[in-house]
This record gives sequence, structure tokens and C-alpha cells, in this order.
Amino acid sequence: MNYKCKECEHEFEGLSFINKCEKCDSGNIKRNTQNSSSTIWIILLILLIGISLIVYNLLNKKTHSSEETISYSSVFHKITNGNEINFFLVEASESDTIKYDHKEHNWLKLEITQGTRKYTLEDNTIYPCNGLSIRYEWAKTDSMKTDKTHAYIDKSEFSEDFSPSNKAECPVEWKITMVSARLDDSCNFIVTTDHPDNLQPELSESTKKELRSAGVYESDIKTFKDTDLSYYTKGKKIIKISISGKNGPYEFRNKWKFERGMELVDIWAVAIDFPNDTKRYDFPVVFDTTCFITDSVVVEGNEVVAGEIERKIDFQALNEKKKQEVISHYSGILNDVENNWDGVYKFSGDVVLNGEPQKSFPGDVMSAIDDGKRVVVKDVICIQGNVVKIILEIK
Repeated sequence: MNYKCKECEHEFEGLSFINKCEKCDSGNIKRNTQNSSSTIWIILLILLIGISLIVYNLLNKKTHSSEETISYSSVFHKITNGNEINFFLVEASESDTIKYDHKEHNWLKLEITQGTRKYTLEDNTIYPCNGLSIRYEWAKTDSMKTDKTHAYIDKSEFSEDFSPSNKAECPVEWKITMVSARLDDSCNFIVTTDHPDNLQPELSESTKKELRSAGVYESDIKTFKDTDLSYYTKGKKIIKISISGKNGPYEFRNKWKFERGMELVDIWAVAIDFPNDTKRYDFPVVFDTTCFITDSVVVEGNEVVAGEIERKIDFQALNEKKKQEVISHYSGILNDVENNWDGVYKFSGDVVLNGEPQKSFPGDVMSAIDDGKRVVVKDVICIQGNVVKIILEIK
């Protein structure tokens, strides 16, 4: 502690029981608390820095001691239970064996591969899915007193009746099963696989009930699948699909939007748990349309929306051909309406005269003919080669 003598103004350090000045022996002394506090803080700071250095050195020693202070002569493996593999290091000096720990011995950079699959060592054990050969390799460091950097687990080390451990995460045998070449009304096509997590779902019970009410056979309902979802999964989201070749991009998607100019696509898929195991759809996919467009037609002041309409080659010519076919057919009907009117059901679409429908019973047509007038086809509205409306007029 720091003291100051009030008689001679001498400042000196002393313990807590000091009661007189060390210079003049006067008992009139005062403890200098400000300087004393500063000294205490300095001492505490020094202690804190010292403790921090000790902790750092201990941690650093623990992290690097395996590599810096111990030398190893080899790496070897051991198979237990016929389907579990552990790895060990052999100390060069004492020939002791140490079980490999991927955290403590990360400097070794141990890698284990079997074919295209690379195993991870999260629990320091690998669980192979088959009894085929396995390669493991490690980095060449100063701690490894050997020039060898790899070794093999030969298939002869596994039993002939090998079966994987229940801890093994094995690849599922699967493939791309179908690409729908026929587009739906929203210009979508579907890619399906038979992977257990990517199966196209069944129809909902409410949808099945509606189909039954509509008279659809139960055998047919069982074949229907749900096409409303854009991706099929039971929750794990394993399968990713590319429609642009092996290099992707891959997406969690089964339903794809068809764009103009996509007559040919290159379909690939991959399971994210085994990214090296890609699958290709080897059958050529040629779509039967360039795309769908939205169109509308104005008929007698009323807009008739065609919705999503398929654009085909010679689309206009197809509609014109259908129009001439209707006109030719109706010429025979209108010559003898009473006996031939049933012929109007050959074509879909409404039949109108002066804005009134005539298909079920041609009252206005027959009245006009009875009055000696002639009824002819004024126009035929066709969309996608289908008859939408037949417009009659009185001459």
C-alpha cells in the first residue's frame, strides 16, 4: 500500500499495519488510496494476462500434441462385427496403438472411399453397404514416419454373406421412370422417379370421392395420380432434378414449366445423400407442341376466352379447314331442317341465330324457312381446330 507522511511529505510503500513514517518516524501518516487502487489494478491485469497465456498454451498443446510431440509409424484398420470398420495409429517409439479420432487427428486428413462413394467419420467408424474393396489414404506429414500414404481393405476381409449394419446409410436403387411428353393446360410437364422419397402421390380422398360420384370406375381411380404438386417428397427432400443436362442447375422440382423452344430436354436427377450418383433419362423426349398461349375471340360483341390454347404448326390453316367442313355439312342440314337437324351434333359449340341458341330445337330457323326465307351459315368460330360457335343468318 502507498503512504504519505504529513510532516515530511515522504511517500513510501508499506503493509496495512504500518503506523509511522519510515523516514522521520512521525505517526502522522496517511494512506494514499488512489495510488494503491492503481497498483492493485495493475497487479490484477498482470495476473489475468498470465492466466490467459497459461490457458492458451494448454489448449494449444492439447490440439497439436498428437502431431508435434508424437511420431507414428503406420495407419491400419480393424473390422468388427463383420460390417464396422475403425482405424488406428501406431506410435513409432513405443509401438502403442491409438484409435483414430477425426477431431484429435484431423491433421492426418484421413479419407475413405469405396467406388464413387466417400465415407465420413463423424463417429470415427464407417459402416460399409457392401463387401467390396475400400481404399483409405492420409496426408504425408512430419509425424508419419513412413512414405506410405494409402492402404486397402480387401473384399476378402469381409464374409461372403456380408450384410450392412443397421447404422449404415446405403444408397437406394432408383431411376427416372417417366417424362410426360404431353403438356397440361398450364404448359407444364412432369418428371417422375421411383425413389421412395420422390414417389408421385395418390389422389386425396376427397378427389377420389368426387370421381366416384361422377361414375368413374374404381379400377381407373387407382391409376390416377396427384398432378397438382410441383415436388413430391415424404419430407426429406432427397431428389433434385435437372432438365438442362448433367451440369444442372438441379432443383427440388418434379413439375416443370415448358418454355417456347424446349422441344428437346436433357433430363438428369441426383440424390443429395449420394451426389456422385447421378441418373439420366436415356429416352429421347420430344414434346408434341411448342407451347401454350392465351387467346380470345370476339363473337357478336361477346368475348369468348379460349384460355390456354395449344399453338400448332398450320394453326390457322387447321381452323380454316374445319370452318369449310362445317359450312359444307350445314348446307345439307339447312336444305331439310326437319329431317336433318340431328346432324348439328356432329360438331361441338353453340348454334345461334340472331343471338338465340338453336341447337336443341331450331324454332327460329324453321319459322324463317316457313316464311320462305333462306338460312345460311354466316361464320364459324374455331379454336385449336375445335368448333366454338356456329353463327347462322337469314337471307
